[in-house]
Amino acid sequence: MDDAPQDFTERLIGQVVGIEIPVSRWTGKWKVSQNQPPCNRDSVIAHLARQKQPDSGVMAEYVQTSLKDDKKDHAG
Repeated sequence: MDDAPQDFTERLIGQVVGIEIPVSRWTGKWKVSQNQPPCNRDSVIAHLARQKQPDSGVMAEYVQTSLKDDKKDHAG
């Protein structure tokens, strides 16, 4: 906002209102490409396997497990 006129930014600052929202529950959800077709999940696994990040291998295992579970669920 450095390029905005100063009077404009001062008016905006005057309109800022802070609020607090109490959090009563926090729910997490695992997203490991379950909604993707198997070829996309295979690609995710391959890319994660090449990463040098500490948890990439663990994440690849989660995606691999979801892929195996999906194939099991759809087996004839």
